[in-house]
Amino acid sequence: MIEIKEYDETYVEQISTIVIRNLLEVNVKDYGMEKVQEMAKDFTVEKLKDALKNRKKVFVAIKDNEVVGTAGIDVSWYNPNEYYILTVFVKPENHGEGIGRVLIKAIENYAIHSNFKKLIIPASITAHEFYYKLGYRYKDNQKVLNEDNMYLMEKSFQLEYREIKQEELPETLDLVHKVFDEFEAPYYSEEGFTSFYKFIDINNMSEQYSNGSLYFYGCFVNDIIVGMIAIKDFVHISLLFVDKQYHKQGIARKLFDNIIKLCKEKIPSHKTITVNSSPYAVDVYHKFGFYDVSSEQVVDGIRFVPMELNLRK
Repeated sequence: MIEIKEYDETYVEQISTIVIRNLLEVNVKDYGMEKVQEMAKDFTVEKLKDALKNRKKVFVAIKDNEVVGTAGIDVSWYNPNEYYILTVFVKPENHGEGIGRVLIKAIENYAIHSNFKKLIIPASITAHEFYYKLGYRYKDNQKVLNEDNMYLMEKSFQLEYREIKQEELPETLDLVHKVFDEFEAPYYSEEGFTSFYKFIDINNMSEQYSNGSLYFYGCFVNDIIVGMIAIKDFVHISLLFVDKQYHKQGIARKLFDNIIKLCKEKIPSHKTITVNSSPYAVDVYHKFGFYDVSSEQVVDGIRFVPMELNLRK
């Protein structure tokens, strides 16, 4: 079982050993002993301590209580809008176990939730084919070695809007929980928390997904969900949440527009869509064209304003 943890300085000696062993045992085949011995000088314990403490994010892979791999990400020295994957190494005897793939996934998840648009990696001669299999492509479509005998490879993160699959419900509800806790929870009593968490319980959501009473639609970045909307019987919006890092980018509006279009296709004769808006979201729904049906209400500790949207306008 591989566990991914964030770096702290207690791991630095194991990381140094892993990097240097890879250089001397693996990369030496492509770069020669003289070159890798020179490269290894940058990965002593003391140099790594200085380098990693200032890096934006570093992960380690743990197996049987030992570090078996590492990967990090940092902003470019030359362009503050570019982010580089750095120092990706797996213990030689653990090559082929999928650890590198898990580490890159952790880096990509962090990048997506930090709203980074692109990742660049200086890929060694030894590892560039591995990154190609993970979707990285040669920068400017040029498969050429740079002055450091590395291939610059990159991967962009594109928005995709689509139906949420049932197996994606756990990560979808994790997003809902996270955003609710940060932005909506301050408006609710303890009873309200309990009621909302009961509503978004995975068993309840799965049942409604299966019987078709609740339709889930999401915004994904490279298969990582960053926004979602759920509609009850195509007439009532039950949930609308967007990851904090993706606020104010039009994602909620796009989710809403797409779901309204679908509602009109499913039930052409229907005249209105309803929502019970939380206090936090009232202004958003007003901008979407909703109007208040009545004043704020409280049911089971949940505060909301009943609202409607006229589909015929």
